[in-house]
Parts: sequence; structure tokens; C-alpha cells
Amino acid sequence: MSIVSRPAPAQPVRAPRQALSLAGAVVETILGRRPLHQLRPHLSGHAFLSLARYVEDPHLRRAAIRRVRSQMPTERAVEASVTLDLDGRALTCVLRLDVRRGAWRCTHLTVLTPLGAVAA
Repeated sequence: MSIVSRPAPAQPVRAPRQALSLAGAVVETILGRRPLHQLRPHLSGHAFLSLARYVEDPHLRRAAIRRVRSQMPTERAVEASVTLDLDGRALTCVLRLDVRRGAWRCTHLTVLTPLGAVAA
């Protein structure tokens, strides 16, 4: 009888600082703390249009960042979720960041509320 040992679980890979900084800048824009057009070069067309819709929602400006989580499904992609607190209720901002032409770009952005997705 042979004994088979399980391999140790892989250590999670931390998202690069540049990718997390971009995710933070996107959320700051949603919260009204950063100008929308400052981020235009760092977002895909779809993500920019989504961000522009969220910026127009005055309720989101009252939100505060509660928690940031991320994972890297590949070495060139980061999936991040930022939990926001809005008047005691949790909202989640979900972002996908990909390396394009050597730089991180936000390619997908959705804000989820307790009632469902807002203006995807």
C-alpha cells in the first residue's frame, strides 16, 4: 500500500499595486472624489460608459469604502470587489482589470446593490 500525500495549496498571488491603484481610482470617481475624464485612458469603452452612468447617481457620492478584495485568475488579469457602505447598507463594486499594451486597464465595471445591478 502506498501513501499519497496531497500537495500543499498554492499561495494566492497578490494583485499588483498598479492594478489595485486603478481599482481605487475608479471607486474614487464613483464617489465623486476624482474627475471622470481623468480615468478615460485607463478604461475600455464599455467600462467608461458604465462609470459615467454611476458618476451621475448622487446617492453613490455618500458611500464609504468598507473593504477591498482581489484575485488574479491569470497573471494578466485582476478581478476586484470593493464593498461600499451607503447609509448602513452594503453595495459592491465589481471590477475586471486586464493588461493591455503593457498597462492595466479596467475592462468591466458593475455596481451591485441589495436590489440588483445598477446601470450596468
